[in-house]
Amino acid sequence: MEKKRKTLIAVSSVVGGFLAALLLLFLALVFLLIKGIQEIGDDFGYSNEKILTYIKEKHGIEVAVIREAEPNKGVPGFEDARVRTTDGTDLEFDVNINMFGKISGNNYENVKKRYELDQKYADSRFFKELRELGFTQITFGHKPEDPPLYLELPEDRKLADSDTFRMLYEALPVLKNLQNDLSENGTDYYIDTISVNGAALSLYGNYESPEDLGNQWAADNIDLFDDSFIEQDIAKTANILPALKCLGFNPESSKPELECVEMIQYNRCHAYSMTLLTEDQYGNGMQLRYDRTEDREKIFAAIQLIRAVDLPIEKIAIDHVYVPDDPKQQLHSEEELKQRGEQVNFAYQTVEVMNLEHIETAEEIVFFY
Repeated sequence: MEKKRKTLIAVSSVVGGFLAALLLLFLALVFLLIKGIQEIGDDFGYSNEKILTYIKEKHGIEVAVIREAEPNKGVPGFEDARVRTTDGTDLEFDVNINMFGKISGNNYENVKKRYELDQKYADSRFFKELRELGFTQITFGHKPEDPPLYLELPEDRKLADSDTFRMLYEALPVLKNLQNDLSENGTDYYIDTISVNGAALSLYGNYESPEDLGNQWAADNIDLFDDSFIEQDIAKTANILPALKCLGFNPESSKPELECVEMIQYNRCHAYSMTLLTEDQYGNGMQLRYDRTEDREKIFAAIQLIRAVDLPIEKIAIDHVYVPDDPKQQLHSEEELKQRGEQVNFAYQTVEVMNLEHIETAEEIVFFY
């Protein structure tokens, strides 16, 4: 009996010690959590005062906050703050704020490097040769989002201009020599893409001629090149707009919604996409379903109208169609899917119909989303 009592006491001591250890561990974790929260609160970094102090301590410069760090909309974290130097250089750079609101870094060194390169190369033979070709502004940039090198055309020169292509073609050797000089001087600055009036051009593309350069350049910057023909092409589709409205599409549009999605030659569109809107600004309009015969017939009628236009309109986008979440399930109606007992969700989504020229019946329409 005495032996049992001693055993119970020993077991109780072990259990008691274990519970005490757990309690101490819990208290330690609570202390660390409180301390961590306090540190985050103490270092909450998106106040302007803390940003100014941080930059002064980090780089020894004075700046002004020109865009405050605000919480991101819809996702955790904060937008970067944007600051500008006040010493006359007017350099703009970002101060990074992490998801806890603490300052986590900045890109001043990158912007400073660009500024120093501008000063160093302003009177270099490379910039002089580029100016002789006709470029009116040449800069490495003063903001983080600036391209590696920006060139500006004369005011009377357009992007989609054969003289512009020739000018750029002749500038390529100069630009490559500039990159070689940057590398030889150990600047740790690489130019693989330049920006000309906002249009990006790869410095090391395989360009066989000035026109080939122009075609490839346009293909990579469609939205900046289509202004030479887009309005004329929209006018070609205007005559079908009343018929589309009779079907219920684009109820408030004054002109068709046309977008060039592929260019092979710089002066024309190789493939267009047309948007068919089903609702007005108040949400009133059609509610199309993927599995309703009359709705598919309506879409097919629109496709026939679009195919009659003398333009390469290869796909349409329809803004509000009721479809299953899994595109593979559109082969069966909602009722069939429920009868089969499949787990399926439905929603109104923007869908695309492609290869319009090959669709011969409403049943052949396939929605991509």
